[in-house]
Amino acid sequence: MLNSARYVLQYIDPDTAQELEQLRDGIFSANSRSLPDDSTLPSRESIVSTFVGRREELKELHRWLRDPTMSDYYLWLLAGDGGKGKTAIAYEFATQIRDEPPLHLQLEAVIWASAKARRFLGGQTVPLESPEFAGLESAIDWILRACAAPDYVLALPLTDKRSECLEYLTECPSLVILDDVDTLTQQDETVSFFVQNIRATRSRLLLTSRRIPALFGSSFTQVRGLSEEDGLEFISTRLDMYGLSTHQFTKKLGRRIVNTCDGSPLFMEDLLRLCRVGETPGQAITLWKKYKGEAARRYALGREYELLTLPAQNVLLACALFGGYVSLEDISLITELSEDACHEAIQELQGLFLVPEPHVVRNLPRFILNTNTRRLVIEVYGDGDAARRMKGMVRALSGKSQATRESRELLSRFIRRADKYAKHENFEAAHDTLINGIKRFPHYADLYGKLGWLYKSWRPVRYTDARNAFTQAANLNSANEDMYWHWWTLETRQKEWTSAAEAAEKGLALIPHSVSLLYAAGYACSLKAKDLQYTHIGRAEREARRAESYLRAARDGLSVDGGLPNSDAYLTGSLSRRRWLVGLIYRAIVLNYVRLARIMNSQSEYHSERYFRSRVGEALDEWSLKDPDDPQLLVERQRLSYQGF
Repeated sequence: MLNSARYVLQYIDPDTAQELEQLRDGIFSANSRSLPDDSTLPSRESIVSTFVGRREELKELHRWLRDPTMSDYYLWLLAGDGGKGKTAIAYEFATQIRDEPPLHLQLEAVIWASAKARRFLGGQTVPLESPEFAGLESAIDWILRACAAPDYVLALPLTDKRSECLEYLTECPSLVILDDVDTLTQQDETVSFFVQNIRATRSRLLLTSRRIPALFGSSFTQVRGLSEEDGLEFISTRLDMYGLSTHQFTKKLGRRIVNTCDGSPLFMEDLLRLCRVGETPGQAITLWKKYKGEAARRYALGREYELLTLPAQNVLLACALFGGYVSLEDISLITELSEDACHEAIQELQGLFLVPEPHVVRNLPRFILNTNTRRLVIEVYGDGDAARRMKGMVRALSGKSQATRESRELLSRFIRRADKYAKHENFEAAHDTLINGIKRFPHYADLYGKLGWLYKSWRPVRYTDARNAFTQAANLNSANEDMYWHWWTLETRQKEWTSAAEAAEKGLALIPHSVSLLYAAGYACSLKAKDLQYTHIGRAEREARRAESYLRAARDGLSVDGGLPNSDAYLTGSLSRRRWLVGLIYRAIVLNYVRLARIMNSQSEYHSERYFRSRVGEALDEWSLKDPDDPQLLVERQRLSYQGF
């Protein structure tokens, strides 16, 4: 398939043809048998920074998957108490299979999904806000997304999705790992669905749990604490990591630590934290025995926290509250520190091994805390004043911010009062009203969106202030369609086509079926193509084709159920506005086809030019069917006929 595509593209887009050739060579490289680096696998730092031991457990797992005599064993279970390392073993096994898959199974992917709704900390469990799945449907959705199922499959009823999931696991043989399934309720059917049906597919299933259900028979590995030898090796890795003196930690002392913590890697690591903050190894062991771990863990974190500067304390808390991968920009918003101050704080935290190195996620370096560190920080400091100040911004950045009934009413009062002042061009009073509202509700996007509109309405227009306010609203995941439209018009007035397209695209990320924003993104891309077509013809073509995609989606959106999407704020309840937007969309489509025809002509692509010329006529005819009385239609027909279209 790649070769066929490459041969065609050599005549159309040589650069892309070369990229495909490199992709083909990479896939078929004799030196690489590994599977794709699946995005469902979490980062190693979030599970375990350095994996030690577990040779017998891994050997048993590899035998299960690789031994042809065990081909009837479609599922396996890792069972053991909390803190003993089940998740770490499963993760290490997953990465080994990803890097060197068994040939006879022809696996195509490793899919990791965690049901962890709580973590074991200091002898008790604490809640986790966002498990990757929390029941059968969310587990099926997670696996379908990992298998790149199209959106329409994810929108099917659960009964149909069950069948689709099994079909995907048959067509795309995978190692599926469901972590911590015992956090599901006893009535949940997730485990039984996969256990009973995995045999009908070509995939394999590995689960981790504290319980051993009867249906597993002998298909499980019991996970206990690290052996004494592995425990000593684990301690050695942590001594190197934490910069602790190896002279203090004799083998005899190491054995005491392993025995005190019952071989639990989690507890051993936490005990060594006490030594990092000044306790002797003997004192740390005494504290651990006396308080059964919980108070000792809290004490160790408290001592570490006290040694941090205030910005570093806030950054650590922000990373913990956010939960997943968090960018430097998001940390800056949550903590209200500058990005430079956040960067310095992160360097300080990395020096104490509290924050690992960043990973590039969605083209940005992002940070994620180790799961155990995160849970402990939230347990100890999650109810403090600093955490309460940050939680609103975290919810807003996560798209979870919901105002109470009382606060919504107060918010609307600020906005109504600002509207009243602006109507009489008392911009200063409107500005002061909105700023007071932002001081009261600093995490609600609508106030920033209204502030951006005010700066846009100011005389003279305050472009920079408006752009900053709109950007802040978008950062807070505003779903207000009008806000993105006003932002787009601000940029188009300045003929900043790239910024205009970005404004519309930010809105589409949250309101994907907005007809007006699809038009806005397409029109901005088309005008950008117009500016480029005489200087950068290749870029001009790419922008025009992007415009075509957006504008066709906008046109199709006009016909949903014979009307318009209810979500489109610019169109509902107004026939004149609907007619207005119909004219805008079709005019933009016509002009973009004209632009593409001229671009093709300049590249001597005469066949493609004829195609786009025919599309101009078809679009005009379709426009006349939609609104034959539109005065713009007649103007464009006459103008284009003079130009030979």
